[in-house]
Amino acid sequence: KQGGMSNPDELMRQLRNLSIQCGARSPESGRYPPVPTKPEHTKWEQPVNGVRVLFPYERPLPTQINLMSRMISALKAGSHALLESPTGTGKTLALLCAGLAWHRFERQNDRTPPVTVSYTHLTLPTKRIV
Repeated sequence: KQGGMSNPDELMRQLRNLSIQCGARSPESGRYPPVPTKPEHTKWEQPVNGVRVLFPYERPLPTQINLMSRMISALKAGSHALLESPTGTGKTLALLCAGLAWHRFERQNDRTPPVTVSYTHLTLPTKRIV
């Protein structure tokens, strides 16, 4: 018994409902739940490489649009992408928006979105050439 839950059937029912709420396929229909059309926080909405991207600010920076475009291109091709951009250019937000856009795109087409995003901040040593 953990957290006041002693009935295993009730626990499994709650876990199944939680997984469906988080975007898993419904065990009954085998389909994904409906995708929200436009969350209230969206201020910019444009297709990037044929995938509708929602962005929480009036307009992404050109660098952010480039990052989103390259990430979506890699996802479409089923390939890896190594993306870099200077500090303060909005990498995290751009990659999150592109990854979520791809996930919505795949769900709307009733496909399982195999997205894994790994984010690493790495400062490479530089060698000064004289």
